[in-house]
Amino acid sequence: MYLLALPGSHRRELRIPHPATYTQLATLTAENLRRIVAIARKSPFAVSRPRFTPRGRRAFQSDVSPADLATERAVRRAGATYLLKADVSQFYPSLYTHAVGWAIDPTLRERANWRNTTLLGKKLDQCLMNMDGKMSQGIPIGTDLSYLLAECVLSRVDAVIPIKKNRGYPPEPRGTSPRSFRAQCDGVRW
Repeated sequence: MYLLALPGSHRRELRIPHPATYTQLATLTAENLRRIVAIARKSPFAVSRPRFTPRGRRAFQSDVSPADLATERAVRRAGATYLLKADVSQFYPSLYTHAVGWAIDPTLRERANWRNTTLLGKKLDQCLMNMDGKMSQGIPIGTDLSYLLAECVLSRVDAVIPIKKNRGYPPEPRGTSPRSFRAQCDGVRW
């Protein structure tokens, strides 16, 4: 177990997954990479949408680099009257592995498909459970695959949030969809 220092006196626990089970998850993800990335990038307003970067330091990077997040926030907040910050406490440790499966294959929500092992979502769910002693709560923190799969879940959440036309500043560029807030992995800012 390792602890990641966060701002203030906060720490986040990092666990290293078992190499054999992580290899299974990585292989399955690599075989279905285009489909998984497409799902993870569906959110119209997430600044943390993953991009595959084969030559980068990490396998996936967000649309907005961490160095540019402050600028992005300033632009989005300029002229705003209100700011709402929401954070999913303990997001990765509390993420239900079945939710990853449901995000990849929404048909897994139906009882008739619970045991359908041919669905990619079921396979990913099983790999995640195998990494944690068959437990269905929590995914590893810090790995690129965890980031990608968490973004799949959050993009499905973003899809059901009703969006009203942006009446604030800055005006949306022509030809783009209206956005009234921006989301960052495991945190939302309106």
